[in-house]
Amino acid sequence: MPEFTSRETLLIALAAALAMGALLARALAPLPPPVVIQAPEQPSPSPPGVTPRTLPLPEFTGPISLNTATREELEQLPGIGPKLAERIVRDRTLGGPYARLEDLQRVKGVGPKLIERIRPYVRVP
Repeated sequence: MPEFTSRETLLIALAAALAMGALLARALAPLPPPVVIQAPEQPSPSPPGVTPRTLPLPEFTGPISLNTATREELEQLPGIGPKLAERIVRDRTLGGPYARLEDLQRVKGVGPKLIERIRPYVRVP
């Protein structure tokens, strides 16, 4: 074990005491008050003359096959409108069936975000 001078021993003891004091002060410090986030009780009112539009949601009966779905069925998927559904059907007809969901990216307007959005609702053989 190394030999320390009395001055070095005093400095080590002082550093250890300061470290212990800092740990003790942190342990005994009062906790900050908890942050409570609440949702608004009522939705904000619409501007005068604007009424919210509600669309009937189709009943989800399970994933649809990407290779056999009709244009109308594809339009029911989130983020797919009539034009994109038509492009998907056309691509499938001309380019052949999809082997995996990511193959859908060959259709203009389909990217990784849309694929992740529709993943729960479609299946590929």
